[in-house]
Amino acid sequence: MKTIYGDGGRMYEKGGKVITGQDTSTVRTEKGQDGSTKEFVWYDERGGESVMMDAPDGDWARSGAIKVYGNWNEYAAGQDNQGNMFIADDSFPIMRQEDGSFMLDEQSYEDSISGREGRMKAMDVAAPPMGGQGESPMEDLLERLGGMPSTPMQFGEGGTMPSELLNYFKNKK
Repeated sequence: MKTIYGDGGRMYEKGGKVITGQDTSTVRTEKGQDGSTKEFVWYDERGGESVMMDAPDGDWARSGAIKVYGNWNEYAAGQDNQGNMFIADDSFPIMRQEDGSFMLDEQSYEDSISGREGRMKAMDVAAPPMGGQGESPMEDLLERLGGMPSTPMQFGEGGTMPSELLNYFKNKK
């Protein structure tokens, strides 16, 4: 049986959901009841637009965000100007614990990474290098992209966007 926790998020096959790194706070720590230090990130289901990534915990709590505990330093993509770690703009499966708290499902995340790496390797095998022996992967990519058809969004030099399209984007909310 699958359960949705909260209003947003995608379903996750083990009954939890998937959060995205771009909708989280920087990595935070707090003392557990047993005295240990626990890492967590705040997650805003509404897309992280109401609170800045490095906002104080109180702002995140008032926004309705949830704490998601986990070994987040393992998945840090970098640090902000104050030295706080932030996680990658990736999808992270989480699950609800018996006590109601949320936890990163590290095993599922690692499995998904392995699956993605396997698919990428398969794509590399399926599309052999085009430039021939001695060409770099970047040159091969540029060669492949150069052979792709143009998109309809390209306009001639000095051209303008058609008025129908311009109005569409102006009125889209």
